[in-house]
Amino acid sequence: MKKLYFLLSTTAALLSISFSAYAGQWQQEGEHWKYLNNDGTYSAHTWQWIDGNGDGISESYYFDDNGFLYLDTITPDGYSVNQDGAWVVNGVVQTRSETSGEGEYISLEVGYNAKIPVGMERVHNNILDYYKRTSARFEDAQGTRLISFSIDDYRNQADYFRTVEGTTDASFQERKADAVGTTLKATVVLRDTKEYHSGTWSHVQLTDYVGDYQKHWSNVHYFFQSNDFVLTTVRIWSTGADMDVDGFMNSLVKNRYQCSLTALIMAG
Repeated sequence: MKKLYFLLSTTAALLSISFSAYAGQWQQEGEHWKYLNNDGTYSAHTWQWIDGNGDGISESYYFDDNGFLYLDTITPDGYSVNQDGAWVVNGVVQTRSETSGEGEYISLEVGYNAKIPVGMERVHNNILDYYKRTSARFEDAQGTRLISFSIDDYRNQADYFRTVEGTTDASFQERKADAVGTTLKATVVLRDTKEYHSGTWSHVQLTDYVGDYQKHWSNVHYFFQSNDFVLTTVRIWSTGADMDVDGFMNSLVKNRYQCSLTALIMAG
C-alpha cells in the first residue's frame, strides 16, 4: 500500500488537517496537500524526497508555486506522479533508502538540494558574478572523497554556438564530457549518458588520475548537463573504493535557485 494514500486516508477518517511525517508534516488545505518542513517553510516549486511514515524509505514528490502537491499528472519538468503524488517510472514508484549512513540533504547555491554522504563537509562555496560561475565543494576529513558542483553561464555565446557551430545543449554537454577524457592525464573507463531524476547527464569515468599535491584518485566521475547553455558540472572523486555515484546523482533535486535560473532562461 502506498504510504501517502494510507496516510491521507487515515487522516481523512480522523477528520484531521495534518499528520506527522519523517522530518516534517503533511498538511491539508481544502482539496490540496502541502508539506511543512522542520524549519517552518513549506516545500514549493521543487521536488522533495519524503519518508512519510518513518520506515526508512522515501518517495519523491513535486510541489507547485503555492506549495500544493501534484497528484496523478505530469509535472512541469516532464515526470509522472501517481494518485498519491509519488514519482513513478512506467508505473513503478521510485524510492530511496534513508539509512543513517547516507547523510542529510543540503541546499546548494548551485541549483540543487543534494544528499551529501556522511563524513563530508562543505569546504568551499562561492558565487563569482564576474565569471558567471557558482560553485560548491565537499570533502571528507581524510581527503579521500570529493564532490563538487559548478554552474557556468555561456548564454552570451549561445547565438554563436547555435548559428555558427550548430551546437545544441545536448551536443554542448557531450563535447564537455569528451574534453575531460582527452585533457586529463587519466585512463577513461566509461563514456556514456545517464538518466537521473534531474534529467540527462553526459558522463565520463576515469581512473589513475594524479591531481593537486600529487594525490592519486582511483575513481573520477564527471557529469555535465546544459540548459540553454547554462552548464552544470558535477565531479565525484575518491582515492579508494568508488562511492555510490548513481545513488548520489539520483538524490539531486532541483531547488528554487535552479527554478529561478530556468525562469530567467525561458524569459530570454
